[in-house]
Amino acid sequence: MQTTWERMFRLPVKDYRAFTLPLLRWALAAGAAIRRYVILATQNQTQARDLRHSIAYVGTYPPKECGIATFTMDVVNSTDLSGWQSIVFAVDDVETGTQYDDPKVTYVIEKDNPQSYLDAVAIMRESGVSLLSIQHEYGIYGGDEGSYIVSLAEAAECPVVITLHTILPEPSERQLDIIKQLEPFCNYFITMAHKGEQLLRDVYNISDEKIVYIPHGTPNMSFACDAALRREYGVEGRRVLSTFGLISPNKGIEDAIAAMPTIVAQDPTALYLILGQTHPVIKRREGEWYRNQLVEQVKELGLEDNVRFVDKYLDLQQLIDYLLLTDIYITPYYANPYQITSGTLSYALAAGKVIISTPYLHAIEILAEERGFLYPFRDSARLAELAGNLLTDGDLFEKTREKAYAHGREMTWQSVGMQYTRIFAGLLNQEWMNTRVMQDARDLMDLNQPMAMT
Repeated sequence: MQTTWERMFRLPVKDYRAFTLPLLRWALAAGAAIRRYVILATQNQTQARDLRHSIAYVGTYPPKECGIATFTMDVVNSTDLSGWQSIVFAVDDVETGTQYDDPKVTYVIEKDNPQSYLDAVAIMRESGVSLLSIQHEYGIYGGDEGSYIVSLAEAAECPVVITLHTILPEPSERQLDIIKQLEPFCNYFITMAHKGEQLLRDVYNISDEKIVYIPHGTPNMSFACDAALRREYGVEGRRVLSTFGLISPNKGIEDAIAAMPTIVAQDPTALYLILGQTHPVIKRREGEWYRNQLVEQVKELGLEDNVRFVDKYLDLQQLIDYLLLTDIYITPYYANPYQITSGTLSYALAAGKVIISTPYLHAIEILAEERGFLYPFRDSARLAELAGNLLTDGDLFEKTREKAYAHGREMTWQSVGMQYTRIFAGLLNQEWMNTRVMQDARDLMDLNQPMAMT
C-alpha cells in the first residue's frame, strides 16, 4: 500500500531525504539572496537616486517676474516627472537683490559679470551635470547682445540644448554672430514655432540635424467655466474680453481700449479685463506713465463699467481662473511683428479661447486653420468688427473655441516635458523612461542595456 508521500511525488519513502535536502538547501539559498538584495536596495536607495542624470538649467527663474522665468520653472518641473535631477542657475541683475528660495537654485549668475558665467560652469562640473539646458533671449544675458552666454556654453563639458525665445528674420550682424558662436557647442536648438525652423536654416545657416521643434508648454486647462467661478470674480452675466501679461508700452492695449466703444454698442455686457502689473523693469526705469495713460483713456471714453484693470502679478491658479472666465482673448501687440513666441497666446489657445490678434509671427502660425482671427496692426476698427461678430455669432464662436482647444492638447506641459525628455535621453544614450520606479530599478540592478518599453 502506497503512502501519501508516494502517491503525491511517486517516490518511495526511502528516497524522501535524498529528494528534500537539496530542495531545502536551494530554498534557503534563494531566501538569503532575496534578503541580501532587499538590504542592498534599502542601503543604496539614496545612492541610486544620485546615479540619475543631472540636468542644469540656465535662464531667469522665479521669483523674477518675466515670461522666460516662468517658462524655465515649467520646463524644470515637467522634465523632473521623468526622473531627472534638476539644478538651476538663475541669471539676475545684482542690484535687484532677488531671494531665491527654491532649493533647485544652486547658483545665481550675475548677469553683467563675465567671471560669474565661468564660475557656474565650475559648479556644474563639481555637481556632475550630465546635460545643460539654456533658455536664450539676447536681453537676459550680459555683454553685447548677451554675448557672455557663449563663454558658458563653450566651457560646458556636457551636451548642450538651447531653447530660443527670439529668432529674428533680420538679425543685426552681432545678433547673428552670437547664434553662430553658440552653434559649435550646441547639440540642439529648440524653436517653439515652425517658422523658427525655417529661419534657423535660411537666415542663420543652422543644419537641420540641430533644429528641433517643441511647442511652448501650457497648463492643462478645462474647456468649460462654471457659474460659481464667474460669481466669485464678479463677472456673472458679462461677456469677457481679456489681455494678460506684464504691461508695457509695446503691448498696444490702448488700441484694444479704443475698440471697446463699438464693441459695447453691440453688446453692452462686454467687459475688457487688463490683467497684470507693469513690467518691473519699465516700472523701475519709467514709472507708471503708461498705465496712467490707459486709465485716463478709459475715463475719457466713458468705459469705467466696461474696462477693468487687475494690477497685480498673477499666480498660475489666478491666471487659469481668468482664462476660464474669458470669452475672447486679445493680443494687440504691435511693436515686434517678428515675435516668434508668445506664452500668453499659447496659454489662451490651450484654454480654448476665441483669440483675436495682430499678425506677428507666432500668431500667424498658431491661429492658422480657423483657430483664431488676425487683424492689422493698430487697426482698432477691425478689432471691434471681429469682436462684435464673434459675440453675436454663437456658431462661429463655438467652432473656433473647439478648434483652438483641440490644437492646445499638443501643448500641455505633460506633452512638452516628454518631448524635452526624449531629446535629453537621446543625447545621453538612454532609453526614455517616464517613472522614477523604472529608473531606480535600472540603477539598483546596474543594467547597462536600455530597458525595453511596452
